[in-house]
Amino acid sequence: MQCRYCGREVRMAAGKLVYNGSPSCKASPTGSHVSLPVPGCCIYCGRQVKPGAGGTLIFNGSPACLASPSKKHSLL
Repeated sequence: MQCRYCGREVRMAAGKLVYNGSPSCKASPTGSHVSLPVPGCCIYCGRQVKPGAGGTLIFNGSPACLASPSKKHSLL
């Protein structure tokens, strides 16, 4: 998957999107890589998420996303 800010090919490692082992992205306003939208995947951590109770997105039963500024998964 690609970072929407720097355009580099990123992958998930330790719950964050990284490029060559680095989670920092100088082009991003949050300082972290954010992936281009991929259907069904969180843009912050890249994991496949599904709808949970109350409209939250979950991965393995957890709504927490360590890579997100809001600590919640997001599709957009």
